[in-house]
Amino acid sequence: NQVYSELMNGGFQIAIHVIGDKGNRICVDLYKRLLTEFPRENHRHRVEHASMLTEDVLNDMRDFGIIASCQPPFINS
Repeated sequence: NQVYSELMNGGFQIAIHVIGDKGNRICVDLYKRLLTEFPRENHRHRVEHASMLTEDVLNDMRDFGIIASCQPPFINS
């Protein structure tokens, strides 16, 4: 968590490789915490692969402006 806080404080764009519904929830919860603590417009944080997204995770991604970086082989999952 310290590393991510330092990245946010430094203005970096964060991209986390995630597979699975639990991993997506953990990743999006981390982004939500960081964006609440270090609010920033146009942060462009990404969830790489973004497969097996639940409706609540999708809603949080929309609300916090988190980008789903989908790969063609994963688009149907």
